[in-house]
Amino acid sequence: MDSVPQWFETTESQNAKKTLNIGSESWFIDSHRRLTPDLISLFSFCATSVDRWLESVPPIYSSTYRKQITQEIAIFWLTNRSADVNWYKLISYAEEMLFRTYENIAVTANLVISQSPSNDLDITDYAIQKLIDPIATSMQTFIRIDGEARLIGYEQITWSEINDSTGYKFNPEFLQPFSSILGQGEFSLHITLKGDVIILNSSGLLVSCRKGRWHIYDSQTLKNCIGDISGSYYIGCNIFEVLLDLSYKRHGALLIYDPSHSVIEHVINRDSLIANAAEADPFRAALAPSVEDISMGDASSTSASRKKRIMLELASLDGAVIFDDSNILAFGAMIETHPNAGNHTGARTTAFESSFLFDGKPFKVSSDGDISLRFQAGSGKLNFL
Repeated sequence: MDSVPQWFETTESQNAKKTLNIGSESWFIDSHRRLTPDLISLFSFCATSVDRWLESVPPIYSSTYRKQITQEIAIFWLTNRSADVNWYKLISYAEEMLFRTYENIAVTANLVISQSPSNDLDITDYAIQKLIDPIATSMQTFIRIDGEARLIGYEQITWSEINDSTGYKFNPEFLQPFSSILGQGEFSLHITLKGDVIILNSSGLLVSCRKGRWHIYDSQTLKNCIGDISGSYYIGCNIFEVLLDLSYKRHGALLIYDPSHSVIEHVINRDSLIANAAEADPFRAALAPSVEDISMGDASSTSASRKKRIMLELASLDGAVIFDDSNILAFGAMIETHPNAGNHTGARTTAFESSFLFDGKPFKVSSDGDISLRFQAGSGKLNFL
């Protein structure tokens, strides 16, 4: 369940999408959307692999073993997209690169996987790593390889090739240059400075390895699940992009969708409310004309009214960004603690729980990139990164 973002555990067997039986125990897996054929296939693979995984559990369970299992799940997901790519080899190479440095700086890389004719030079050959490590590190350069990691070419992406997407995106903003040039049947693999491994195709994010765990993405379904949780399809589409960008930038944030304006009644620092002209501080009053009309519920996938880059920067400020379908209501807002919020180690998590209890729809990004959505079902919490 940790590997598939939109899956969560429930105690109600009659509503579960799938049941996983291990010995005499059962786990009930639910989702806001019906499982796609790809996700059904993935579940079947996991269900038939459980006994084998259990037999090889080490005496002392470790995060390393957990990573091995999630990596196997990710490779199954990728192989279903292309059996012609040696995913075991490429992922092993990517993970080995995470431990290398060049001039005391972590090695990063961008690879594009194509089926073009290649030569016999294998980029995983240890003898050439000192030549490969310092190249293909910018967001507009890459090494093109075939499915067996053999070199095709060393290329750059020109500014004219980078498209500002005409529809909803399912990849972080910083990978848009690669999303723009990937053709049908092509993939890109990225090792980032923060130690993430990300693989995408022309449709968007496919898998990622974050903090030693692999996650798979059925992006269209995940976006729809977020829409179901928020109660608005368009909010789900638009907030998905923002959350991905905040997560990969490692910016902690709290975004609160407040369609009924119930959360803003519990904002402590009233000067953070944009519409409260009488009490607004000079800074917010000055920015209000530029930010108040940001429309996260805009139905047009090409609309500029979302001002996504401004939204990202507002979210990076201390406090919450509160919005409805058409406007930003407050930024840098401090939320009153709800009596039933419970005890939490962080102020952001307390505000996250409180805003949900005040009938808001909160989205939380932690400083290490985890994204959480809050809803009432089973465990009531969905972590998808």
